[in-house]
Amino acid sequence: MKYFSIDRFEGNFAICVDEDEKIKKIEIKKLPKNIKEGDIVKVLKDGTFKIDKEKTKQEREDIFNLQEDLFSDD
Repeated sequence: MKYFSIDRFEGNFAICVDEDEKIKKIEIKKLPKNIKEGDIVKVLKDGTFKIDKEKTKQEREDIFNLQEDLFSDD
């Protein structure tokens, strides 16, 4: 299954990054209505997109932990 991370929005497009760090533009109208930057979406068999809430949560936790390590006084 293919996954994309929503990096940012530009006009009518979401700028996304796939697992291979390749950038792809996807029309916003093809994505779920409640999509936001940082969400992880998976491409379903029929070509539609769905937010993967678990992967999104894990990614946000990983980023938070990296920031904590970067800015800790240890």
